[in-house]
Amino acid sequence: MPDIIVAGGFLAWLPTRLPARIWGRPRRHVYMDSLIFSPGQFTPFFLGATDASRDTLIYGTRPDMKEVERALRQVACRQPEAGEEWAEAFHLLEAKKEADPAVLIEDLERKDWKMRFAARHALLSWGGEAARPLLEIARSKRRMLAARAGSDVQVPVAANRPPSTRRASVWILDNIARDTVWRLGWRTSRLICPYCLTHFTAVSLAWAGQTAMNYIGCRSCGQSREYIERTLIAILDREMAERHIQEGRTLRINWFLKESLFDFDTMEIVRASDEDVERFAVQVGNDTGPYRQPRYARMTCRIRAQCRLSENTLKILESLFRKVEKNIARIEEKGERGSLLKDEI
Repeated sequence: MPDIIVAGGFLAWLPTRLPARIWGRPRRHVYMDSLIFSPGQFTPFFLGATDASRDTLIYGTRPDMKEVERALRQVACRQPEAGEEWAEAFHLLEAKKEADPAVLIEDLERKDWKMRFAARHALLSWGGEAARPLLEIARSKRRMLAARAGSDVQVPVAANRPPSTRRASVWILDNIARDTVWRLGWRTSRLICPYCLTHFTAVSLAWAGQTAMNYIGCRSCGQSREYIERTLIAILDREMAERHIQEGRTLRINWFLKESLFDFDTMEIVRASDEDVERFAVQVGNDTGPYRQPRYARMTCRIRAQCRLSENTLKILESLFRKVEKNIARIEEKGERGSLLKDEI
């Protein structure tokens, strides 16, 4: 009798003995004589496999979506009779990865299993940008219960979703959290959002009655798809025409073109008036964010020799930054003047 593993609503068959990872406690590997995949309904929180050597059934939790996708792609390559159908599903998935998350959420309720499959995995690829609308759907059950009890709670549109969509939303959120933590968690402090120029952090996903989940994303906008790893320098230079200049691993940001605070590591004043510097200092002084505010007292502010500031302006800078270096010699700026940064979301 062939060994069978149930993974996220699919049964898969492979004609050779392959190592199969079993999710659960304790974790271990068994060899599968065969693995059968076919579209089917999902059995929540179940993963079973028979170990041919022991003739036992092992249960665990629902596997990661990416693990399922990799297994299915392997089946599509190895099984000619199933390959055509799965190739169509994966072709649809690739097309859906650029679709808006709102459209993909609607696709979760389609009758066609391929549309639902593509929508779930495409939402996972969106990461943090899909997390907020999915979280609203996940939270909607509690609001519906409150509304039915006669409270004054206003039931949002998300509450009209069927239970299957809410369950799918919770599962996708769980996978977004696990995927981003696994890929980005070990280097979170180095990742910067190219839209907001703020660092990535652990973003909490929480709703009543559930254990909070954290995914890794931008501290400001929440997206997790795009990021850069650079040292950021805030530049005050009235003659700098570019939005930014990249010099190796350093990114020099023109504050006059952005005119909003971002997570810079060093401050440099090249050509600016006292009024320009004071306007910048007011923004820094009024910044009470828990991430940036303590960083200012550890930063260095460099003032180029050609920039003449009043004593009062210098005192303001000295009160904000750990060290103010004056009369810095002119440095030839050699760098790429490209479009590394993105327009703000």
